[in-house]
Amino acid sequence: MRTLPIYVEPVPAETISGYIGRLAESHCLEVGEIRRALIREAGRSTWSDSDPRVAVALARLCGLPDDALEVSFEEHGMWTRCGHPRWVPQKCWRCRTLAEPHAACAECAGGFTTTTRARTGPLCLMHSRWTLRGLAVK
Repeated sequence: MRTLPIYVEPVPAETISGYIGRLAESHCLEVGEIRRALIREAGRSTWSDSDPRVAVALARLCGLPDDALEVSFEEHGMWTRCGHPRWVPQKCWRCRTLAEPHAACAECAGGFTTTTRARTGPLCLMHSRWTLRGLAVK
């Protein structure tokens, strides 16, 4: 697969859908065109954001390392207290979670709209910009 001509830097812990949206906008393409190419490359018949083969195909399409779009649990994950280890406060590998996708700082995303699963709040500490539910304030 050939790589896309314009390099788009991924935002930390960016969702696959958010990154595809930014790619489509920067290359004047439709999101569906990129998805169809990724489905073919991943050997799938339907679209799935959570399939690791799609993430690898997207990374290759953008000229990134294969693991560039994986969300690092060590940086962005949250441990959950559960009943598996008898409610003893310890790290449960079955119940660990990532943050729900939320809007990313527009400045971090190069002026585009995208979503991220980074473990951050609505305030971007790098740019002092609030981003919450579609509202972006500096």
